[in-house]
Amino acid sequence: AFVASPGKVFVAVDAGQIEMRELADLSQDGPLLETYRTGGDVHLETAINVLGAPPEKAKDDWYRLPSKRVNFGIAYLIGGHGLHVQLEQEVPGRYTQKQCEQYILDWYRKHPEARLGQLHTAAECRRIGEVRDRWGYRRLVYGAMSPDEQTRAAAEREGVNFPVSSGAVGLIKVWMGQTWE
Repeated sequence: AFVASPGKVFVAVDAGQIEMRELADLSQDGPLLETYRTGGDVHLETAINVLGAPPEKAKDDWYRLPSKRVNFGIAYLIGGHGLHVQLEQEVPGRYTQKQCEQYILDWYRKHPEARLGQLHTAAECRRIGEVRDRWGYRRLVYGAMSPDEQTRAAAEREGVNFPVSSGAVGLIKVWMGQTWE
């Protein structure tokens, strides 16, 4: 359907697991950083170490897709109920909410610095009502100061999400510029 102009080529670039890489860098979580430094696959590791996949089957979609939901959900501060809803959409009846809560706990046991980083960011949101990404862009999250628990929790998720997602977007923009050059 597409043909490059004479002397030109199309380029496909994949910023694989960019949000997880950003979480690793922001939190300085040792196991996540090591996975990426050694060319590992965080989804594969989660499938084995959290979901209990046999190593020889961990790359199968049966384990890989749920491990992606766990990883990216955790990067965005998902709870057991939210993870359960997402996994139910993938494979109805395969997971319980209790299992999903345990997956999150197990993931954080393996990545304590990531959890500490998220808790620090949430506290920052509650303290000053804003958060910044690596580029200095800020997100106002005054709801994190709310006395209403649901409003506060939603704002904290938004605030914890922002440095990860905005940082990833910024990196992609830098890479796009470098690719163009």
